[in-house]
Amino acid sequence: MIVQSMPFPAVVGGGGSTVPTQLAVGGLAASATNVISPGYPSGVQAGRYAILHVHHFSATAGAATFTTPSGWSLINEVTTGDWRAAAYIRKLDGTEAGSLTLTASKSASGSGIYLAIISLWDGINATTPVGASATAATGYNAVWTGSSITTTVNNACVVNLFAGWPLRTSAVGAGWTELYQLNTTTAGDGWMALTYRDQATAGLVAAEARGAESGSSAWASITFELRPV
Repeated sequence: MIVQSMPFPAVVGGGGSTVPTQLAVGGLAASATNVISPGYPSGVQAGRYAILHVHHFSATAGAATFTTPSGWSLINEVTTGDWRAAAYIRKLDGTEAGSLTLTASKSASGSGIYLAIISLWDGINATTPVGASATAATGYNAVWTGSSITTTVNNACVVNLFAGWPLRTSAVGAGWTELYQLNTTTAGDGWMALTYRDQATAGLVAAEARGAESGSSAWASITFELRPV
């Protein structure tokens, strides 16, 4: 398993008075090739932020590599077996519209799947948007458990991005709110989910333990802190 993360600085204490907020989610894009085009959500404005969640599985070609799209910053990525998941963030300039085209190094061949989705956020710190980024968690079982994380500032928002193959569903963990849980059989099959938790005081946030899924699957979670204005 390979894990990479963006080296954001750790600044303990402080923080804004308002927790970052979730505004909108674009549609789930699915592809059986090496090209995918997730759409931007409505509500794009200069100064807001977008989070891009990407997942790729190839049943016959092995794990693909991703190229960070222009204007985006890598938060974290993980590779295990034949699949890869990644999270990126972008401060919007207000001109973003339509869809974003992404190209992986390999096609999602066999019964594989290439998935991507963009969510829209506001109230994120312009200097250091992401604080802590936990080591990604992976597994092949019927219970998805994210990573614990220690936030660096007050009024942060902790985000969990889950993705996996094949198609499964599960209940959100206690104390967390689900922004989306989406699945598709358009090309192969697979699923993606985003949960978040507001953390008023900087400190340790226990890993999210989701309810048992509808069956075992290969999965990964990427956990990180969004810092407030």
